[in-house]
Amino acid sequence: MTRLAPLAALLALAACGLDDAAEPADAEDEAPLTAEAVADRMLARYESTLGSVDGFTVTAGGAEARYTLAPDSAGLDRFGPPQVAPVGDAPVSQAEAQLLFVQVPNVPRLARGLRGARLEGPISRDGRRAYALVTDDPGAILGAPGVVAPDSTTDREFRVFVGAETFDVFEIYQSARADTSAEAVTSRLIYSDFREVDGLVLPYAVRQVETGLNQMISEEERMVMGGQLGLAIQQAGQMPAGPEREARLAELEAQRRLIGEGTAEASLQVESVTVEE
Repeated sequence: MTRLAPLAALLALAACGLDDAAEPADAEDEAPLTAEAVADRMLARYESTLGSVDGFTVTAGGAEARYTLAPDSAGLDRFGPPQVAPVGDAPVSQAEAQLLFVQVPNVPRLARGLRGARLEGPISRDGRRAYALVTDDPGAILGAPGVVAPDSTTDREFRVFVGAETFDVFEIYQSARADTSAEAVTSRLIYSDFREVDGLVLPYAVRQVETGLNQMISEEERMVMGGQLGLAIQQAGQMPAGPEREARLAELEAQRRLIGEGTAEASLQVESVTVEE
């Protein structure tokens, strides 16, 4: 399963298909923007909503994540990765805790890397009006376009969807298809339910959807994992009724979908945000 890591790792550093990506939005006539202008507005939005605080704490999934403003290796001020700790005695949701590490997109890097991307839009994406910054350069979403050597054996596409009115990052999408793959491996990191707390604007809902992952598991491995999973489901069904049993069954069902359908989903719902004085 470790072979699935590179796609998710790129999302963590930044951070289904694209059937609706090219759907024209019903929008008022407006002067066309350039990719550079959208990147500038992304950065301005980020600085106006997060640049005035030094840190904040997010509570979700039985854990607290403390974000501190600090320069990264490229000298860009940004938040993350956070310090995550459990809250009380309640079990921590591992799926939600992992999404805490990508809850705040690294907009300074995205804005710098995507200035030379292709701009599409405004378009409709999941019912939200957005611009799409499109590139095939993996380095672009890391803020360093051109530093990753091209791979002629893999077709890649990266799309960052930005709100057409707010210029918040709505989604980070990436797709990779190797010459030997039957279908592309895709990943969507979706941000929604934006709320303002003491001048700080954050998404209160984060969802990650990955598809095509079972192509990276051999048939032999799939059979072994399926047998182990069936046994684990039987054992979980014998647990006493309650939240722990339901959580275990949900976890095993997610693993079943990954093995059988190649789909993995995780979601984060923020409970509270506290901004440092």
